[in-house]
Amino acid sequence: MWGGSAAGSCKGLLQILVNKLLSYKLQENVDEAVEKLKNNGINVLGVVCHVCNAEQRKNMIDQTIQEFGRIDVIISNAAVNPTPDTILNTQESALDKLWEVNVKAPVLLLQESSILMYIIIFGIFPSVLPRFDKIAKMPL
Repeated sequence: MWGGSAAGSCKGLLQILVNKLLSYKLQENVDEAVEKLKNNGINVLGVVCHVCNAEQRKNMIDQTIQEFGRIDVIISNAAVNPTPDTILNTQESALDKLWEVNVKAPVLLLQESSILMYIIIFGIFPSVLPRFDKIAKMPL
């Protein structure tokens, strides 16, 4: 399963994975990315999914399992940084959005998909913590 805007930049990774699902919030983005990847010889299934929407997450998981039989790895690139402010000047609504998209949704996706490996690619407040581009986690 693939989410977010990194499909083009991770062509090599997509090529080594046998079956792929790509998801975006908007159908037009799904269609465009799937067409580009298929034109480059990459077999991929495209599904609309906003990671904060429980029904869309379930649909994405169900379609993936229906098409491929299982989910081995999720690579998630969905993330937001809705404010350039420092942590002490950040509005509560921005903190809520950060929590919902960057923390809560990936954890729920992991729980709902029951997979062995989950790779998170995300952004964090650059003014507070160093930027981590790739973090791999194996649940116990």
